[in-house]
Amino acid sequence: MDGEEIADLLSEIGRAFKARLRSLPDSPAKDLSLPQRDVLKMIGRRPGVTPAQIGERMGRDRAQITRLVSELQEMGLIERTRSTQDRRSVVLNLSPDGTALFARMLKRRAGLSQIMLSDLTDTETQTLKSLLQRLRGTLKGPSIS
Repeated sequence: MDGEEIADLLSEIGRAFKARLRSLPDSPAKDLSLPQRDVLKMIGRRPGVTPAQIGERMGRDRAQITRLVSELQEMGLIERTRSTQDRRSVVLNLSPDGTALFARMLKRRAGLSQIMLSDLTDTETQTLKSLLQRLRGTLKGPSIS
């Protein structure tokens, strides 16, 4: 199997995982779009993140992030506050409702992750994790020509 096939498999697994997660009955985030879910997850994992940091991580422009943040704020899921370090900037945190939703999302994700890995031994799971971390590190490293 060459690199192209591995890249395709990783993409397919990611898409299948997300599709399965969305199709679970009573999905906690069923009323959110995928980009809204991604922003909510990013804020939940990195409280105090800025919109610029989210845009950089998601590869989306400022206008898209501003719209997504506004939508989530209107839903009562996130809160914007002025940065104490740079008054021109805002930081984002989950609201109490957003925190509760994020916790339910993580619980559902963990359950599906267990199912996905259920055919692997503990050693295989650790090996897979280690290899994927190495691949991620390689991609985050210097530019690939």
